[in-house]
Amino acid sequence: MIAENMAQLAWECDGLGSVTWYNKRWLDYTGLSFEEMKDWDWTKVLHPDHLERVVESVKSSDESGEVWEETFPLRGQDGEYRWFLSRAYPIHNGHNKVLRWFGTNTDITELRDAQVALQEADRHKDEFLATLAHELRNPLAPLRSGLDVLKLSADDPDVVAETRLIMESQLSHLVALVDDLLDVSRISRGKIKLRDQYVQLSGIIQDAVDSCKPLIQYLGHHLHVDGPAEQVTLRGDPHRLSQILSNLINNSSKYTPAGGNIWISAEIVGPEVVISVKDDGIGIAEEQMFAQIEKPESVGYIGLGIGLSLVKSLAEKHGGSITATSAGAGTGTTFVVRLPLVELPRSDAEHSVPVEKAVRVRRKVLVVDDNEAAARMLSLVVNKLGNEVRTESDGAAAVEAVREYRPDLV
Repeated sequence: MIAENMAQLAWECDGLGSVTWYNKRWLDYTGLSFEEMKDWDWTKVLHPDHLERVVESVKSSDESGEVWEETFPLRGQDGEYRWFLSRAYPIHNGHNKVLRWFGTNTDITELRDAQVALQEADRHKDEFLATLAHELRNPLAPLRSGLDVLKLSADDPDVVAETRLIMESQLSHLVALVDDLLDVSRISRGKIKLRDQYVQLSGIIQDAVDSCKPLIQYLGHHLHVDGPAEQVTLRGDPHRLSQILSNLINNSSKYTPAGGNIWISAEIVGPEVVISVKDDGIGIAEEQMFAQIEKPESVGYIGLGIGLSLVKSLAEKHGGSITATSAGAGTGTTFVVRLPLVELPRSDAEHSVPVEKAVRVRRKVLVVDDNEAAARMLSLVVNKLGNEVRTESDGAAAVEAVREYRPDLV
């Protein structure tokens, strides 16, 4: 009764391998009768790739009288193979002679699939960390060399200007990489929040282009921008909308050989604005859209492949979508972002006033950071912009400094 109602497929043998009884679950799984499966006929449903190995191990255990255990696939009545962990135990008489064997087959297909998935995930994690280490080191080398060049060539403005351009480009790579890593983590944990407001498309495009200029100039690309003649209003987070476009522009730059072309265009189609970022770069195979793209080292930047995944998530969070098309290797790629249009509220439109040009004012600024190098560098920048600066390295000292120093900005 127990064997007939257990979850496993169960069977019994006089000599291991020569079956004399199956439970109902075995017969239901295989779809065959006992007469079709008795003795050694169970090998009919054993996967042929494992037949020789399993039969050999069965005969070996039968001779030794030791517990038998193997893992192999069995064919079900639907024709599909599932993996089973199979065990057989010898039943002895009082004189240690084996009278018969009792065996079970436990379905481990899901467990095996999960183990394979975990191994694959672990392999991808190792590849990702190796790529991450490589990508973090890439911009650091020219930054360090750039500092040496600045030390040696401080009196040569042309060399200083070229070095600064390269360093700005590499630093932008580094910052974008870290930002993308943090944003992907926030999105996966549902922590990212949009600061919704009414924004103009022209400003979003200009911000994205400005942030990508160092890389575009460094690689000598030709950028063509063609926006709609009329004013286009969107509702969303201006930083994230700019991030969508800058990621796409940067992606085109990375995968377009030096001196190539990048086209940015926008047009109103029904209730949406359609923004296109097109290049004449290396192209993308269809199965690699929004995933890590393999490309030769000679092209330059490799990247982590997380930027496009991030862009897709951000576009969807704004009620939009993104698609990518490419005719294949060497044909370039076109990314199309669709975002819903909104009508600017009348009160906002009527009472909007032009933004006055900011007047530079000398301010008292307190810089607080427990990273002393970061605090020192930021203080130098703030001071060069014409401000009075004081630095502190911990919170308690900063609170006291606010009382004493009375800064305009912390």
